[in-house]
Amino acid sequence: MIKAFFIAWGGLPWRKPLAMTAAVITIIMIFGAWITGRDIPDNASTALIWFDGVIFSWAYGTSAAEAIKNAKK
Repeated sequence: MIKAFFIAWGGLPWRKPLAMTAAVITIIMIFGAWITGRDIPDNASTALIWFDGVIFSWAYGTSAAEAIKNAKK
């Protein structure tokens, strides 16, 4: 099962697993802060905003470009 998981992830373009990983890390940090009742430190939240902004913009932008390129074919 683990081997099938890594084969499936390995077959995807890198931007999709990277975007999924960034989303999971963000969810874990927010959920952890909610469970513990503590705030996310300012430097961590700023890094998270920039990191997620760059990764998600890149992933959505390349997916949109591919969709447009495939629609023209």
